[in-house]
Amino acid sequence: TVIGSTFVAGSVAIFNLAVNIESVPIGLLGIPFAIAAFPNFVESLAQKNHEQFGATFSYTARQILFFLLPVSVITIVLRAHIVRLIIGAQSLSWNDTRLAAATLGIFAIGFVFQGLTPLLSRAFYALKDTIRPVVASIVSVIVNVIVTVWSVHWLASGGVWVTVFQQTLRLEGISDIRVLSLPLGFTFSSMVNMVVLVVWLATQ
Repeated sequence: TVIGSTFVAGSVAIFNLAVNIESVPIGLLGIPFAIAAFPNFVESLAQKNHEQFGATFSYTARQILFFLLPVSVITIVLRAHIVRLIIGAQSLSWNDTRLAAATLGIFAIGFVFQGLTPLLSRAFYALKDTIRPVVASIVSVIVNVIVTVWSVHWLASGGVWVTVFQQTLRLEGISDIRVLSLPLGFTFSSMVNMVVLVVWLATQ
């Protein structure tokens, strides 16, 4: 929000809109599966049955991927339609709609990362390790800020790659696309958070 407030008027609103939309599949698909798996994690570890613990984790992770991967693809493809459907055609200008849709599309790339993180965290909680999920979160916050600040300067600099990025997201004609630095940082940090937890869990 602090970084977004330095952009053109409406940038924070566009970002918050995309955040509210992208939180729905995570709240409906990622978190409930993780909550449901937690008692099984605890029971398996209480019985010192690490094979059952691994099997439960693998099965739950595959279930999350089974639902979130299609949702991610559909959201990327229909991002503008989703924004228009939820907000209404009269509430945003076409340029704001395209920016909100691009923001949502970048968020959608990280659905899998965000969906698996609650499961990974609860696996650590079952192992009675509450420190590593916190450390991973702190690392991801730092990465988020760094990548976001870097993306702000990159998107403002122009250049060939920025033009390609802009055309890929169908944002031709919009001069200021710095708001996209916010979902870029968030998505990349979500990936880092998940990868760090996966590596640590694999060493348990």
